[in-house]
Amino acid sequence: MNRRNFIGRAGALVSLGAGAWMAPGAQAQSGGNYRALVCVFLYGGNDGINMMPPGDDAGWARYAAVRGGLTLQRSSVVQLSATHALHPGLAPLKPIFDAGKLALMNNLGPLARPLTQAEYLNWRGRNDATLVPESLFSHSDQQILWQNGASVTSLVTGWGGRLSEVGGGGSVLSFAGTSRFGAGPSSPELVLPGPGGSLGLNGYWNGRQPNARKAALEALVNAPADNLLQARLSAMQRSAFDTSTRLGPILQQAPTSLGADPANPEISAAFNHLGGNSGSGL
Repeated sequence: MNRRNFIGRAGALVSLGAGAWMAPGAQAQSGGNYRALVCVFLYGGNDGINMMPPGDDAGWARYAAVRGGLTLQRSSVVQLSATHALHPGLAPLKPIFDAGKLALMNNLGPLARPLTQAEYLNWRGRNDATLVPESLFSHSDQQILWQNGASVTSLVTGWGGRLSEVGGGGSVLSFAGTSRFGAGPSSPELVLPGPGGSLGLNGYWNGRQPNARKAALEALVNAPADNLLQARLSAMQRSAFDTSTRLGPILQQAPTSLGADPANPEISAAFNHLGGNSGSGL
């Protein structure tokens, strides 16, 4: 599936930030009541002002004066309204915006208030996150702040996990490894492999038959334990094994261009029998 088809099928791109994907209410629901929030988190940097340049003459003049040689060609940008535009590479989003299914969210991030250069230089040594976010110019730390929705890296939960718990949603699913984003106060995120991946323990499972190490591990986690911590750990491991067994075959299915996937018809139908090239990360 190419990028244009993905954007069109997504319907509404809710959050484009700096890779966790989220699906509150992940359990199957009847009819058209199912809703999911999908978040694509870009771990790389993003030139936000070139992604959404000003659409009005006065704003464009200020933008061009600051950007210099990085200024886009005015004739190439995609005009959305009298005041807002998009980078030409995001042209496929315009029909979605015109249909009222896409919103632009500006001024997001860990800043607690607008911050000038002079204020930053004056406040940076105060260690006060209400004035200057922690590690403001550290790329890796800012990735954490975007995910936990705070101004300090010590908060171990993410806004996705907290939102899911408050809203009564189901599991937060991540297809990009363990992240801060999906961690809730009382529930972890469910980390699943991406397209073409598989579930299993490295060195314990060959995809078809369990080996001696896997059998020994299963015997260990199934053994009765009087120690509460040991019993809880064993229960979590058994749950992980069960999830792997049930989800593994589903995750390995490949959308086809020939209609429903006969091996997984319900999952295939849920995604409208996606066809074409499905080799992209999205």
